[in-house]
Amino acid sequence: MVKAPSRMKGDIPLVLCHSIAKSQDKREILKSFEEISLKDMGIKGLILTLKSPWGKEETYSIPPDQTLPLPSRKEEEGGYRFDIELEGTLLGSLTIFPSETNKEALPEEKTWQTIAKILAVTLMKIWKEKELYQQLQAREEELEETVKELRKIKETQTAFMKRVAHELRTPLHSIIGFSQILKEEEDKLPPEAQNHLHLILEKAREMKEVIEDITLLWEMKMEEEELRLQEVALTQLVDQVLETLSPTILEKKLEVHKDLEVPKATLDGERIARALYHLLSNAVKFTPQGGEIGIKAEEMPGGIKISVWDTGIGIPPEHMEEIWEPFKQLEDPLTRKYQGMGVGLPLVKRIVTAHGGEVWAEKGEGGKGTRFVMIIPQAPK
Repeated sequence: MVKAPSRMKGDIPLVLCHSIAKSQDKREILKSFEEISLKDMGIKGLILTLKSPWGKEETYSIPPDQTLPLPSRKEEEGGYRFDIELEGTLLGSLTIFPSETNKEALPEEKTWQTIAKILAVTLMKIWKEKELYQQLQAREEELEETVKELRKIKETQTAFMKRVAHELRTPLHSIIGFSQILKEEEDKLPPEAQNHLHLILEKAREMKEVIEDITLLWEMKMEEEELRLQEVALTQLVDQVLETLSPTILEKKLEVHKDLEVPKATLDGERIARALYHLLSNAVKFTPQGGEIGIKAEEMPGGIKISVWDTGIGIPPEHMEEIWEPFKQLEDPLTRKYQGMGVGLPLVKRIVTAHGGEVWAEKGEGGKGTRFVMIIPQAPK
């Protein structure tokens, strides 16, 4: 009489399949087999062979301290081998050795076939995740090298900018210094020489401003400059800027309007003064003889609003966004009437943005000229 195969006890196969399916690596798979009762499954041991796509073949015996032969065919040396295969890819094999009481038949052969299939799916998932992890790790190393290179480039560019600025400032300081010395004795010079002296001093100062603007624009772009926030008297700040522009204002006979409802504000006084200088100097530059310019500061929920306006030539609506681009010129560089490097307004935007605010340009009242509006946030009182 043929001995009937014994049945596995309880839900051991289901527990094993569930545990294998949850495994994240081969150690967890081995642990899944080690935690079950092999005796209750009708076997005395098993051999698990794993073949990773990039590594060597690894063989594990369960229980670990038991030496078992490794069959090369379906049935040999008292064991039964099941290939762990998925989508035509052989990922290993599972060899089962029945217990002494089950030598005549392999208990639950279909169950072991199912376990082998679940092993195949789990191993494929693990291999793919590991492969993806290795790819991501390699990509991360590449990105780290790229960041290092970019950091070196940034440091080189910063050093270059500082060196160029220093080399340009040094002769300019000499030109301005000697021009001022000569200016003290200008009454001894002929009228034509006096005009030349004024022109030299004016252009040297303009060039110095351009260098300072480009340097500051670069430093703020590189995020090297932090704001120095403090309470500032707006009236005094505006008066200082207007005083700097007073020679041109008087020469063009411009009417200046001031409406400063906000006496004090918390901001970086030096940076905002530079932003106001560029907005007011543009207003002066682009307003014809006898025109008007103005500045208004008023409180608003959460901050202050500063407006600078003029009755000048205005900005075409289609160019309202272009003016914030560094070195952007709306005129042809060969035929343009107004001089400038095109860094003033981009610098204004960076300064205001650094304060957490916003700035924009719009048409002036009655369609005349341009109004620039800055919103500077303020902490609640």
